[in-house]
Amino acid sequence: MKKIIFILFLPLTILAQNTDIGVMLGGANYIGDLAPDVAYNETRPCGGLFVRNRLSPYFALRHSLSYARIKGDDANFEFNRPRNLSFRSDIIEVASVVEFNFLPFGREILTKNFTSYAFIGIAFFRHNPKTEFNGKWITLRPLGTEGQGLPGGKNYGLMQVALPFGMGCKYNINDNWLIGAELGFRRAYTDYIDDVSTKYPDFNAAGIPDAMLVSDRSGEINGGKSLAAAGDARGNPDTKDWYVLAGITLAYRIIPPKACNNNFY
Repeated sequence: MKKIIFILFLPLTILAQNTDIGVMLGGANYIGDLAPDVAYNETRPCGGLFVRNRLSPYFALRHSLSYARIKGDDANFEFNRPRNLSFRSDIIEVASVVEFNFLPFGREILTKNFTSYAFIGIAFFRHNPKTEFNGKWITLRPLGTEGQGLPGGKNYGLMQVALPFGMGCKYNINDNWLIGAELGFRRAYTDYIDDVSTKYPDFNAAGIPDAMLVSDRSGEINGGKSLAAAGDARGNPDTKDWYVLAGITLAYRIIPPKACNNNFY
């Protein structure tokens, strides 16, 4: 009976002694039509929870749930300023990545207490861009700012896919606790994180001029005179949006009772 119980619980024991549970806290930013480069003044908070299963001294599989707020504003870039668009979006992300340690890392014999690492994987995220208009934050997608609601138009989805990759470092404080730092990039497979991608639509001809007030805001800083016309470029659909998460990680390594702690590295 004892042998049967041991066989049944052996996989769980092996998994437990190679599992870290942790948190990440830091800052988030965005690259896209409203920010061709990172605008550091627009950095907003991000955080998350993760579970990491160490497959070997060199490889680990990590699953995470993260929250980030990103923000962009044409006012940060001289060549974008006349367009006068801005947004913010709260992102909820679920991701799975593979970590590769450049040094054998762990608490076993011959492994190291410190390593740098690289990671790559897949992420699914939800976004919902908003803008501040007349002193209130309004949701942009329902407005169809690029004519998505006009005949032949198609709206973008709020659930999207991204390619996460980056690098970091981690250090064993002791057998149980690990601390680290990480910089991660997310290449999104959408150009609408910021609600900007293609051209200005002809809202007036469609009989819905109110939507144009949010789609084209150049007049707000040009004495009420719009600088754009229907068909003019509003964004660049040939490039996708990015968001960046960077922060400090703190993890707790699960160590089973010594009687079951059979290190196999």
